[in-house]
Amino acid sequence: YAIRLFFPGVYTPGGRLTFDFSNSNFVAMWLFVSALLLIYTFVTMKTRRSRFYVAVLLGFLCYFIYKTEARNIWIALGIAAFFILYKVFEKKYPYNKVSIVAMMLYPMLFALGYIFLFEAGILESNREMIEYGEKANDSRIEIWKYALAYFEAHPIIGGYSIIEGGRGSFQLHNTHLDTLASYGIINYLLFAYYHIKICLQANSKCTTLLTSFALAGFIGLIASGAAEASLYANGMGLYIFVASFLMMSNFRDNEEGV
Repeated sequence: YAIRLFFPGVYTPGGRLTFDFSNSNFVAMWLFVSALLLIYTFVTMKTRRSRFYVAVLLGFLCYFIYKTEARNIWIALGIAAFFILYKVFEKKYPYNKVSIVAMMLYPMLFALGYIFLFEAGILESNREMIEYGEKANDSRIEIWKYALAYFEAHPIIGGYSIIEGGRGSFQLHNTHLDTLASYGIINYLLFAYYHIKICLQANSKCTTLLTSFALAGFIGLIASGAAEASLYANGMGLYIFVASFLMMSNFRDNEEGV
């Protein structure tokens, strides 16, 4: 990543770091995965010198994430780091089931809560920051309200082809709202149930720091869908990373396979 900074095309005209990819939020998700791996490396290193080197690398990745201006990734990274550090200090396995369910529903809870804060006047728009090249704090509100309005009009089966206008490459910047509006309430409930089920199953098998770390990474990746739907709308490579974290969380010592 650091070497790539010396080549042209790594920033958008607005100053967001993309490493020449089309979407800074998508790039931030890749950086997020790399940061998670470094966090695990840091906590498992035995010497201070090794930890220092890893901390420097992690600092670079955090700086790159900062330059992408992907705020949802900071939240997701904080959530994953909290789960990892909790295991490092408490050494209790597995995680609390209620926290698992809450994290699997976090993208939906975040979107609804954020809309409520603006509708209630608790938060106010800072659109004047756009003039300075910054993102407005309500940049997702309108599209989320559009998603909810469309769901209210088509609650059973949704209407992906209508929402995305036939282009096949549209997203509503929230994985849960995207699923709800595009495919209706039945599919969304199955979607949410599946996430909760596979995460609880993996959680029941967490008996080591490695498996707990992998599950924390998976939880963090799901949480990153609170303000960006790239997790389900882009890139097979990212899907593989998500699947890898889930597979690692199910890994059992002294057993063949995962």
